[in-house]
Amino acid sequence: MAVTISASTWLNLGDLAITDYPFTISGWFKSEMSGSMQTFVEFKDASETSGHLLLYAGHPTGWVAALTIDQGTVGAAVSVSSVQPGEWHHLAGVFRAVNSRSIYFDGVFENTLTNPREFHTLTHYRVGGASLPGTFDAAEVAIWRSEVAADQIAELAAGATPLSLPCRKDLVAYHDFVARGNRPGLGPLATSAQSPAATTHPRVLKARNSPVFSQRARAPGPFWDAASQSYSAGAAAAEAWAAGLASNDLDPCAEVIS
Repeated sequence: MAVTISASTWLNLGDLAITDYPFTISGWFKSEMSGSMQTFVEFKDASETSGHLLLYAGHPTGWVAALTIDQGTVGAAVSVSSVQPGEWHHLAGVFRAVNSRSIYFDGVFENTLTNPREFHTLTHYRVGGASLPGTFDAAEVAIWRSEVAADQIAELAAGATPLSLPCRKDLVAYHDFVARGNRPGLGPLATSAQSPAATTHPRVLKARNSPVFSQRARAPGPFWDAASQSYSAGAAAAEAWAAGLASNDLDPCAEVIS
C-alpha cells in the first residue's frame, strides 16, 4: 500500500536521533492539484521554529525544496522542475552542512543553497507536517544520517530500494508502505493518532525518463492494493493481494513482499 497523509493523519517517525549535519531525506510522493504549500517530511525542534523540511510549493508554482529554518529564518534549495498533479515523483533533500543543502527531483540534481543555517536540537520527525499541512500520498520514505551520493539518488529514482545500495549502512529509518506500516521495520516504530488511509501502491517505483541500471533491486510480480486496509498505530490490517494497476510507467517491476 501507500498511505494518504493529511492535516490530521501525519506520521510520527519516532526519535531518529539526528544530532547534526549531514543527513538525507528521500521518498516517493504524489499530490493532486493544490494551491497551497505542503510539507512532505519535516524535522522540527521543540519550539517548532527551527528545523528541516522537504516541502512542496503547490500549484501553479509546483516546485519542491530542501528547506532549513533557523529560528524563523529560511534557507531553501528550490527545484527547477515542477510536481505534476497525480503523478508519483522521487524527491530527495541532502542537508550537507550549515551552508549547504541540495534538492534532487526524479533522481536529478537541481539546486544547492549555501546560505548558513544553524542546526538546532530536533525533537519531531514527521511524514506530513503540523505547520504546512496538506493531502498527498507517500509510497516510500527513507532517512539517512549521511549525505547520499548523487549516483545513488539516481538509482533510487530508477527503482532501487535503499536496502540495495551502499548508503544502506547509514539508514536510520525506512518505510516502504508496500504491505503494511513499518515494513521493513528499519528504525523506530512509526505511529499516527488519526490512522491515515491506505491507498494503492504504485505499480512501479521508477521516475519518468530515469536510466536503466544493471542491478535488479525490485522483482516482477504482484503488488499490494489498498482494498480493505487501514493504518493505525504504525500497522496495517486486512491486507490483500491484487492484480497490477496502471502507473506512470509500463515497467512491470514491483516490490517483493516478505
